[in-house]
Amino acid sequence: MSWHSKLVFSILALSVLGLLLLSSVLYDSYRQSSMGLQRRDLAAHSLGIAQSLSWSSSAQAGATESLLNAARPFVAAGYLIFLVDHSGKFHPVGKMAVPGGEVTQEELFGNVVERGGSGVLSRDGVNFAWSAVGIPGSEHVLVLIHQEEDTSIENFVREFGVPLFVTMLVFLWITTWTALILGALFKKLDRQKVLFKEQAEKLAEAHEKALKASMAKGSFLANMSHEIRTPLTAIIGFSESLLGSDQSLEERISSIKTINHSGKHLLHVINEILDISKIEAEKLEIDLMQVSTLQLVNEIEPLMAMQASEKGLAFDVNYDFPIPETFTTDPTRLKQILINLVSNAIKFTEKGSIQVNVGCDREKQQMRFVVIDTGIGMTAEQCRNVFQAFSQADVSTTRKYGGTGLGLTLSQQLSEMLGGSLSVQSVPGVGSRFTAFVDTGPLDGVEDLHEIVEVCAESDVAPRTMSRNSVTGRVLIAEDNQVNQRLLDLYITTMGATTSVAENGQQAVEHASSTEFDLILMDMQMPVMSGVEATEELRRRGYKGKIIALTANTTPEDRELCLRSGCDDFLPKPIDRERFVETVSAYLKPVTPADGEPPIVSNLLQSQPDLAHLVAEFVDFLPAKIDALRSAAREKDWEKLKDEAHQLKGVGGGYGYPGLTELAGKLEFQIISRNSVEVDSLVLAMDAYCRRIYAGASEAPVPRRATTS
Repeated sequence: MSWHSKLVFSILALSVLGLLLLSSVLYDSYRQSSMGLQRRDLAAHSLGIAQSLSWSSSAQAGATESLLNAARPFVAAGYLIFLVDHSGKFHPVGKMAVPGGEVTQEELFGNVVERGGSGVLSRDGVNFAWSAVGIPGSEHVLVLIHQEEDTSIENFVREFGVPLFVTMLVFLWITTWTALILGALFKKLDRQKVLFKEQAEKLAEAHEKALKASMAKGSFLANMSHEIRTPLTAIIGFSESLLGSDQSLEERISSIKTINHSGKHLLHVINEILDISKIEAEKLEIDLMQVSTLQLVNEIEPLMAMQASEKGLAFDVNYDFPIPETFTTDPTRLKQILINLVSNAIKFTEKGSIQVNVGCDREKQQMRFVVIDTGIGMTAEQCRNVFQAFSQADVSTTRKYGGTGLGLTLSQQLSEMLGGSLSVQSVPGVGSRFTAFVDTGPLDGVEDLHEIVEVCAESDVAPRTMSRNSVTGRVLIAEDNQVNQRLLDLYITTMGATTSVAENGQQAVEHASSTEFDLILMDMQMPVMSGVEATEELRRRGYKGKIIALTANTTPEDRELCLRSGCDDFLPKPIDRERFVETVSAYLKPVTPADGEPPIVSNLLQSQPDLAHLVAEFVDFLPAKIDALRSAAREKDWEKLKDEAHQLKGVGGGYGYPGLTELAGKLEFQIISRNSVEVDSLVLAMDAYCRRIYAGASEAPVPRRATTS
């Protein structure tokens, strides 16, 4: 029973009790009044009898017996008469039946303690009223006793029953409605109280959230400041050091690598923040496709193994066979999850190993990826907080190891978007075990693998050959930022095409309307006229040339906007050079290597022809050097490669072949960078260059070139 019902019941109960109490008081008052009237009537009646007896002759004679006979007619039902003579002796007249038997005058008179006046006698719960008066003209005293009949209830009910009943009904009706109204009012007040309490709790919760958000914002800004300033410090510092003249080539290459690594780290931080924002805004799209299980793991294994090796950690991938040959997922997002987990494990592991176990639960249709490390581990409390955005195990962890605290949050959310989950088990000082599940999609008809098989896969992390002088054409660079202009010009001219620059959309429209271009690289955000407006204007004028959009806005909506405005393709910023070269090459004409390239003659012979024999000896010396370069490149003998390239760089210009010195310098640079793809490309370029030297030498027989075939 609710307290509102209890309130109504209590009011009604109190009302009934009040009515009963009021009725009792009224009845008692009526009864007392009624009994008083009866006693006054008794006194008057006794006085009347005494008067009647005084008029009789018996009273005048003073004979007791005569008075008794005269008094008998006055005895009525319920009455007793005593005559008391002058000697105090009493004489009863009549008798009275009471509960418990007959009561004689003597028994009743014996209870009369005085003569005259009036009073009440009680016997066995029965009241007897009495009145004593003297008989005028006689010495006798008349005592009249009457058994009181309590008819108060009947009389009370008869006289006041209906009005009192109506009054009670009206009172109960009023009380009931009052109770109901009060109950409803209190119920409403209670709801208001609950509402106020809920609002107070919400306000308190909002206040707490605001405080936590403020603290999180402060922590996030401090963390981001650290994460951004640290690589910026490296970028600024090492780029300034490159301007000095006292650095060796190895030091310069190390500085360039540091700058490149720091820049990629900044991009990774920004991408994580953007991915989290997209997930929260429900804008992150999942692209499901059929992928090869082994190929997907093979694509990330070299990168992860390299990171582990740099810290002296063992790295192993184990398969819990059988596993499906293929399954359905978003490979980009799944690789992002695995790279995050393994990178995180490597970061927090100082010694020991990193292990990735790959398995499948066919019944649940889920792939299982378990990343196990022998790192610092976490407590149970830290495990509960590790998936919260912008947080790590504790402040000291962030201070010691760095990081945005977004990687695991992002990985968990991506796992859930792929139909799975991400969980952690950890022991402080022993290590951690992260388990990621993702849906496989239907596996009906998919073959199981029971052992590792060879797969043909081009790793996403494998370096690709940069095309040099591979295309031809005119390219218009519509870009307002001068640094980006120089970077795009470098990329395009290296590929072999020529460039022109427009600093805003209006200039781009004017240039494209007056000059024929094979391709326009259109930045979408420029002053005067944006890239979108410029593209729409060119298409409106009937421009048919190819236009590639360049923009830092990389959402699907932005891509759709660019394509809808008239662009043929889309390249996001910051520019990935490999993707840039691949995309631009598709819209420019490829260059076919010419068989009859012009021979190269030593410029030393133009000023000092008497040194022709020295030049000839140098040309004879080149085939052995090219063979040595090719052999060292094939065996990845970096030290020998470096020595051979350094020798050619030092002597090529001295014998009148500055182009050979330039190529050897580039080759030495790539050897120090351990870029095997570029090294192979440059060795082939040097071979081709030396063929032209052979052709230009006055005494260079064709057989000398056989060593390069």
